[in-house]
Amino acid sequence: MIEKERETPQQHNQEIVKTINEEAEFKPPKEIEQWIEKIEKDPVLAQPILDDQGQVLVTSSQATNPKVVIPFKKNEFVLALKAGVTEAIRWFAEWWYRLIKIEPRKVKFEEGS
Repeated sequence: MIEKERETPQQHNQEIVKTINEEAEFKPPKEIEQWIEKIEKDPVLAQPILDDQGQVLVTSSQATNPKVVIPFKKNEFVLALKAGVTEAIRWFAEWWYRLIKIEPRKVKFEEGS
């Protein structure tokens, strides 16, 4: 009997990776190829697009870092978090509390407390 060489796990994994990489390349069928246009990610406009009167229609989408002001004073916020779970104010405060946890530097309370 002729023994086949056994494939090592590393060789097997390399073949799987090669197969996945080959399949990752999308090639559309010829029938629809003419309708498909490749779009680059994150297009950046050099200048804003203006209409005939000179008003800005489209600007480049660059992220800004706005400060968010919570519509509560600190003491009101604490009271809202202590409200019952059936109260809408509780869930509104919970939502703001979540934002505070996500971005503590961007969120601030309303002035006056």
